[in-house]
Amino acid sequence: MVERFANETILARWVVDAAALQSFAQETRLRSKRSSFVLEDLLMECEKHATGAGLEVVVREDAVFVGQWGSPNWFYEVQVEETSMRFLGDEGYHIPVPLAPGARAEAERIAGIYAARYAQARAAEQRHFEEERARPTRNNRLLHFVEAHFVWLVLGFFFGLLPLFVLLLDFLRGRLSE
Repeated sequence: MVERFANETILARWVVDAAALQSFAQETRLRSKRSSFVLEDLLMECEKHATGAGLEVVVREDAVFVGQWGSPNWFYEVQVEETSMRFLGDEGYHIPVPLAPGARAEAERIAGIYAARYAQARAAEQRHFEEERARPTRNNRLLHFVEAHFVWLVLGFFFGLLPLFVLLLDFLRGRLSE
């Protein structure tokens, strides 16, 4: 059993029976042959309990536990499938978690919670970006000027500054060769 804390918030908890664990482990092994990311510890935990009374799955606000195996909460999306849930991470990693036959409604609820949290985090990041962009700093003023006059700056570089630079180089070469 995983160590529990007095103030932890458990979003969902279910027990996956032995038959569901066996099919989950087989399905995950087959999928792992097609991808390079395999969670051997998770699969070993599932296979260890596939012959017994089953395995407890706990989804907390800060982590996901499958028996003794656990992973911190760094997921941005949760997908619910027939026999499992997939917790998707930022770097393309996905963590499959076995789903009990009657726990699909709980899994859908958790997916909704994660979707709402991700949308809230993205909105906060966007708000912070816009606030930083609106600050009256020298870099922001320069950035706004370049964005507003980009075409004129590019044309001025190619048809004004670059020819002047070439003329200056030609003039300096002529003076140096004399």
